Amino acid sequence: MNRALLPLNRLNKQHYALFLAVILNTLLPFMLAGKAQAADLSEASIRLDRVGADEQFNTTTGYKVLVVLKPATVGSIAKVRVTFPTTNAFTINNTATNFDTSIAGIPSTYQGESLTGATITNNEAASVAGGAIVFDVTSMSSSSTLYGFFITCSATTCITNPSAGNAGQHAVTIETLTSGDAVIDNKSVIVDTVGADSDQVALTATVSPTFNFNLNANSIALGTQSTTTQDSGNVTVDVDTNAANGYVAWIRSEGANADLASVSTGDAISSTNTGSCVDPSRGAEAYLVDVNASAGTSGGGALTVAAEYDCADDAGDRKGGVISTTYEQIAQRTGVVDSDTLTLTALVDISAVNEAASDYTDTWEVVGAGNF
Repeated sequence: MNRALLPLNRLNKQHYALFLAVILNTLLPFMLAGKAQAADLSEASIRLDRVGADEQFNTTTGYKVLVVLKPATVGSIAKVRVTFPTTNAFTINNTATNFDTSIAGIPSTYQGESLTGATITNNEAASVAGGAIVFDVTSMSSSSTLYGFFITCSATTCITNPSAGNAGQHAVTIETLTSGDAVIDNKSVIVDTVGADSDQVALTATVSPTFNFNLNANSIALGTQSTTTQDSGNVTVDVDTNAANGYVAWIRSEGANADLASVSTGDAISSTNTGSCVDPSRGAEAYLVDVNASAGTSGGGALTVAAEYDCADDAGDRKGGVISTTYEQIAQRTGVVDSDTLTLTALVDISAVNEAASDYTDTWEVVGAGNF
């Protein structure tokens, strides 16, 4: 028999109970103090860029994890540990260098409270094991500050969401640690994962094709003509279209000979010249059209006037193109536009032998078409 144990073996029950009470009273304060060391974080949140089943966080997708926390206890915070559940839940790559961090683009506020970027040493994880990702930090010194940072992936897939069969609520733990890995504050937050692409809303819309081609007037009153002056008058066309390839505009004369003809006399004012930008002379017959274009708000493409009608005018002597009985292109736009303006000006000169009459007339037909 071991005689050193003999006194303890001979203790009665009362003495034994007193012995245990002394031990417990001595150790309990230390046990409780150790347990109370870990307090709840004042705030904690995890936002996954995607919560759909099997979504992968890697350099291809660019998905990130936003970590937000407010310490309750400060003074010795050296690390932050984020632990994802890995049993029927997340798949976490165990290579620390695959986990980077960033504060670029973090929200300026979180629930209306200013969010301060956390300073992570080397902007990457210090270690990863069993779903626990540890980051060394140097900036968490205020219990009134809300801190945040992104977990990003620098190489291969670092986080994979639970499969569809394991979708649901999962507890992720956020902890602050001392340099010796003692827990200071912690909190469990819930993330809810869903089925594949069930975190997305697909939007569809239809934009109807449009084409507006509107003349501001349907007549030009040229008045009484003179052999010493050139008479003119114009109409404008407003063109709007969402046709990707723009539009084309044309003009033609409805008259039999494309001239200003008098029914009462049988005489007509016409152009003896043909070609582009005819330069008429006073006292010689001329019946021309000049086109000027003013560009509207365009989504692309160029506005051009057909060379025949795009004339550089002399002072007091405008030039123009000859109108025809068949449609001739006067302008075009090669993209969508809001409010192009085409100004069509009739230019008239008469000769001394044009007969007197008040019924010289012609009718233009001005049309356009969108190219969708």
